Amino acid sequence: MVLDRTIVFTAVGTLSAFMLVIGYLVVKAHRRKPTLGMEGLMGEVGEVRVKLNPSGKIFIRGEYWNTEGDGEIDVGEKVRVVGFEGMSLKVKRLFEGQQGS
Repeated sequence: MVLDRTIVFTAVGTLSAFMLVIGYLVVKAHRRKPTLGMEGLMGEVGEVRVKLNPSGKIFIRGEYWNTEGDGEIDVGEKVRVVGFEGMSLKVKRLFEGQQGS
């Protein structure tokens, strides 16, 4: 049985191109910032809804979160998520000169 070389080269080339594209997409997905879970909230900006003294609640991404702040932060002020412990977020006041994400 004899196979035409063009058929073999076409099949190998097509399969190789497909594998390269899939590999590229996998690497790109692994390098992206997490968008779910606690890690996805890191760096996000939220609004204080219950005064932080030093604990309270913030509103971020359509949800209310228990938080601990770095001192007293009034209702309506913007805060940035800098960490978490259990189901409680650690936040810092967002000053006027800082940009939200």
